Amino acid sequence: MRTCKNCQASLKDAPVIGHDRRQVSDIPPLRPEITGHQTETLRCPKC
Repeated sequence: MRTCKNCQASLKDAPVIGHDRRQVSDIPPLRPEITGHQTETLRCPKC
């Protein structure tokens, strides 16, 4: 911000009186893990 939020005066030559710090956490894109499953279908020879 280069102007005062209250009076819109220029802050070009204003002294620094402090610092703020913040962190941003990003969630990476999901990569699907695909697992294939197979089953057998059996026919009873006596039915």
